[in-house]
Amino acid sequence: REEDVVGVAMYTAVRQTGQFVCGNALINRIQDNILWTERSNLYSIPTDCCQRSERQGWLNDLTARAEASVYNFDLNLFYEKFLRDIRDTQDPVSGAIADTAPFRRGNMPADPVSSSYLILPDLLYTHYGNRRPMEEQYEGLRMWTDFLGRNSRDGIVSFSLYGDWASPIEHCCHNGIYSPISNITPGDFVSSGYYYYNLGLMERFATLLGRREEAAAFAARRESVAAAINRVFRDEETGDYAGGSQGSNVFALYLGLVPAQDTARVAARVDEDVRRRGYHLTTGNLMTKYLLEVLTAYGYLETAYRLVVQTTYPSWGYMLSKDATTIWERWEYETGYGMNSHNHPMYGSISAWFYKYLAGISAEAPGFAAVKIQPYLPEELPFVRCSLETCAGRIGSSWSRETDGVELLVEIPGDVTADLYLPIRPDAGLRREGAAVLIQAHQVVELRALIHTRSSLKENSSPPKRKPFSLGGLLAGSVIPPADSFGLLRGAVGLLLFHHIDDHHGGDRQHEDDGDDEDWHRRADAAGLFRIRRGRADHRLGGGGGFLGKGGFPGGEGGFLRGQGGLLAGGDGILRGGGCTTARRRL
Repeated sequence: REEDVVGVAMYTAVRQTGQFVCGNALINRIQDNILWTERSNLYSIPTDCCQRSERQGWLNDLTARAEASVYNFDLNLFYEKFLRDIRDTQDPVSGAIADTAPFRRGNMPADPVSSSYLILPDLLYTHYGNRRPMEEQYEGLRMWTDFLGRNSRDGIVSFSLYGDWASPIEHCCHNGIYSPISNITPGDFVSSGYYYYNLGLMERFATLLGRREEAAAFAARRESVAAAINRVFRDEETGDYAGGSQGSNVFALYLGLVPAQDTARVAARVDEDVRRRGYHLTTGNLMTKYLLEVLTAYGYLETAYRLVVQTTYPSWGYMLSKDATTIWERWEYETGYGMNSHNHPMYGSISAWFYKYLAGISAEAPGFAAVKIQPYLPEELPFVRCSLETCAGRIGSSWSRETDGVELLVEIPGDVTADLYLPIRPDAGLRREGAAVLIQAHQVVELRALIHTRSSLKENSSPPKRKPFSLGGLLAGSVIPPADSFGLLRGAVGLLLFHHIDDHHGGDRQHEDDGDDEDWHRRADAAGLFRIRRGRADHRLGGGGGFLGKGGFPGGEGGFLRGQGGLLAGGDGILRGGGCTTARRRL
């Protein structure tokens, strides 16, 4: 009988901290599959698969999947413990670590792509403010990085075991049998790139721990390795790296190896390759993560989005078309004996892109003491709702397309500084005209719901009746340059002031926010962003303790204000000052 069988989900008791949902059903299913895949591979160690006899803590997979996992779950103590497992595999003389921890499968030494050993301490510090793993593991991290250095020649690490593993089968090696090793993204390029990546992380750790001489030494080695990689793998005529595959060019851009004058050309070649293949990828378990992030960061958001919502092979949508409820190890649909895990977290790395780019949430200081909100808005996506429970409190970023523009709602906890980047069209030219900024574009994205009154709430008190504000005085700087390919408003735009609107007379009673008071303030600084700061954690806006309204996210009853004409006003495209943009209470 059905009632006699009970299914129980088993995994280490970690709390889900990230919530992401959007206006595309396919993306929501992908995210749901990622959550189930990650959960079912957390059994005191982060396993590669849970349904076959392997079940190992593979470090190469973790290099790709780690960031997505900490956006979705509280893995602070889990990963701190796993770092000790990795250290237990380390040879005390050579500094080599193993492919898996505990070491039960794979090789010793590990593939150089096992940068997860260094990535985890960085993530734990960034997401949770936990510097103990960095301190505790520092010598082990240094020994592994030095091992790679001793096994390189003129900065190039020539050994590779897996590289960009399990790309689409037509881009893998074939020697009579299927091999998941890429035949278009060379292993020595990937290994050398991760050695370079490690040196950057070691420089960061040494700096944070006050080891200045070691930090300088790591920086010098890193610069030398960068020169070697460019000398060996860069084609000066085309700009391509290591043959010009999607993975090769994307990795070079992600690492910052490409000379500044060449970045646009290399990014364009990645975009061109993806579009030429009908918006399909050629990447494996590692480079897939970087592909989406690099395309988005270099102005090809729509290309990245079409990759994500693709439904034909190879794609996440193809997995779903085969009724997948978890993420696969391979892009191909394979059953029977062989390499065909249908519950494998490595391609779940895409989840970090949902949080960092679609919602735009990323930490700017350890433990999210400062946060950057920089959402990217694909043309075909109607809304995003996202929240993240951090050790600093709940952070929310939500946007939706309305008939007259785009509404953006942001939740910032107490004592957290937020830098909010405006999602302006890349082709929008900006110039100053007296007390206003003219937006020279047809479809400027409107940003609303940004303003809240200053108040002096006491703990557990009810919020007083709010009075609306308007924008005024975006006046500093000379000529603001056009927004760049990131779609961000940049330039010296000065201080954004708030002006109180008299409810009875409709006049301007100015209450200038000098940036020093304990409640809200926003600045537009030389990077072209607005800064939001809250002074006390008990300043909750809206009914029921919810910042964005009664019950919390996203909006509803109480206290949240938005501009009537939008922050970037509609028809005439003018960001108005001196009380011209009125505000109203959102009920």
